[in-house]
Amino acid sequence: MYKIYLMTTSIKKVRPAECVIIAFGGLTRTAKILGYRPDAVRKWVTRKGFVPTNAQEIALIKSRELNINLTAEELILGRYEQ
Repeated sequence: MYKIYLMTTSIKKVRPAECVIIAFGGLTRTAKILGYRPDAVRKWVTRKGFVPTNAQEIALIKSRELNINLTAEELILGRYEQ
């Protein structure tokens, strides 16, 4: 008789707004770098987790200027983590 073991892993979806905030080092720092108020950036997280289109380009440009690892895919779709 054989026993079958299933490895279960917990995969977490990191929403685009969370990816941006993590990449830039926190909510307040993200707001300062991108030129938004912290309460505006907080709304990105609470409203479905998407970054507004007008902020996406700014985030990509600033991430390249500051050598921050943020991809367009993370900015639009988010990412999955284990």
